[in-house]
Amino acid sequence: MLKNSAFDDIFVENLKLLGFDLDIQNESGIGSSDVGNISHIVPTIQPTIKIGPDTLVGHTSEFCDAAISKQGDEALILGAKAIALTGLSLLAYEDKLKIITDEFHRALAAE
Repeated sequence: MLKNSAFDDIFVENLKLLGFDLDIQNESGIGSSDVGNISHIVPTIQPTIKIGPDTLVGHTSEFCDAAISKQGDEALILGAKAIALTGLSLLAYEDKLKIITDEFHRALAAE
């Protein structure tokens, strides 16, 4: 996956606008995702929002329970709002979109 820090930063800014204080950790997950393919065509982010304890593992019954919990519902709404505000930011501020696009082209050329 081609990372795009400028795009990630805008998403994080919007989470903060929504009152979510984010503790960013640069962790690398394992597994695969089709979004990696997409990230070579257009600038892409793949944000995640906590829906349960730090020990929660995807594709488990515990993850399923967390997804339908009150915390899971709140995370879904927060994430939807942050994504919507991120899209609005790109429409409203051409300079932000240019920074993201420039970073994308540099990362693509470095591949």
